[in-house]
Amino acid sequence: RASPARLPLLEVAPADAPAAAGLPPPALAEGFLGDEPLEAAEGWTTLSDDFVAVWACQTSHSAAGVQSSPSSTLDDGLMNVMILRASVPRSSILRLMTTIETGDHFHDPHLEVYRVRALRLEPLTSKGIVAVDGEVVPLRPVSMRVLPGKARIVAL
Repeated sequence: RASPARLPLLEVAPADAPAAAGLPPPALAEGFLGDEPLEAAEGWTTLSDDFVAVWACQTSHSAAGVQSSPSSTLDDGLMNVMILRASVPRSSILRLMTTIETGDHFHDPHLEVYRVRALRLEPLTSKGIVAVDGEVVPLRPVSMRVLPGKARIVAL
């Protein structure tokens, strides 16, 4: 099922562009993390459509053996935002879902991928589902941005 939404993106480059490491944190409009709509600002692009899925990932794997965003890394200062619009045929959506484990969905022409430093998802309906990190949250605007260097990760 598709839901109408606005999606302002602070896009850095196409998905195959070099990382944005070393860039200063994004300058965000007043109210970015609140309930007010994002004001038009330099560098922001807004997509408005009926979306089947909007998935933002900063890591390459969403679970063990699931390469949801193969080009994502923790240290590049970016998120990959993957979008499926309502115009995508259901057969293509099914094919995409069956290729996520290998990361092959990333090469499907129906999947739009944006490399961003920040985004805001603004639902334009009272029906739909928004989940953040797998948890369903109230249907309202959700904002995300990358804060480079704000987390220390230790792996053994």
